[in-house]
Amino acid sequence: MASLQPIPSLKIRLIVRICDCLGINRLFYFLNRNRKRILTYHNVLPDAHFQNCLLEGVSHCESVFREQIRSMARLYHFGLDLTDSHQLTLTFDDGYRNQYAVVHPILMQYGIKAYFFCALDLVLKSETLLIDELLLWLSSSKVGTYEIYLPSIAQPLIFDIQGE
Repeated sequence: MASLQPIPSLKIRLIVRICDCLGINRLFYFLNRNRKRILTYHNVLPDAHFQNCLLEGVSHCESVFREQIRSMARLYHFGLDLTDSHQLTLTFDDGYRNQYAVVHPILMQYGIKAYFFCALDLVLKSETLLIDELLLWLSSSKVGTYEIYLPSIAQPLIFDIQGE
């Protein structure tokens, strides 16, 4: 099975390693030690459904999320106090079902509480959010130039989709 995480280029790995050896990472951690840390997630999808495509640009696969939580739990104390700079606060946007089905059991396993925000359109209209519709469209569009006409905008939006 192929790795679900993109592999950083050799240059990036080298820069990260040099910064680590020189203590630059520790310096920045020290300089920010009294700042509040808030981490925001959107979707966390089961590994079997994660395809690492544009549509999932703001998504994580379950195994990567689980590893991130495991790693962070060793370094930070999680909490909901937005004024406590010693706590790491997790938030989840949009209110999709995967946050309950996938995220909730992982957070429960570690005893972590988090904020979950739900988009009103999902509750009132049961409609997919516009951003997700756009990501789906961009993920499935062929190379070319497209004009999108929206009622609220006089000029069309022009998208020029190019190959990788």
